[in-house]
Amino acid sequence: MLLLPMTKFIILLSLVSCMSGKQYSKEECETLSLESYRGSPKSAHLLKENCSEFKLKYTKDLCQKSFEALILNGNAESLKNKFGDRVIECFDQRQKDKFLTH
Repeated sequence: MLLLPMTKFIILLSLVSCMSGKQYSKEECETLSLESYRGSPKSAHLLKENCSEFKLKYTKDLCQKSFEALILNGNAESLKNKFGDRVIECFDQRQKDKFLTH
């Protein structure tokens, strides 16, 4: 009989968490996408759960292409011109230190 109250509690908790969900803007979703590419599992989960309605610019594909360009060229300005102002956020500090020329 203890199972019934526990089930009600879990259902109530689930409903409350769904109703209090944060609405993410496109800009916040772009940030989550960049963080997800750099390896943040929390950001990847939030991106998957909350950002499917947006067409994002900074996707895994764009970050991979920009990383290839970073290795070949290393110039921050040419990367920004080709891929967008926030493209440098695709890279972690180690990648920037190794390949980015200032």
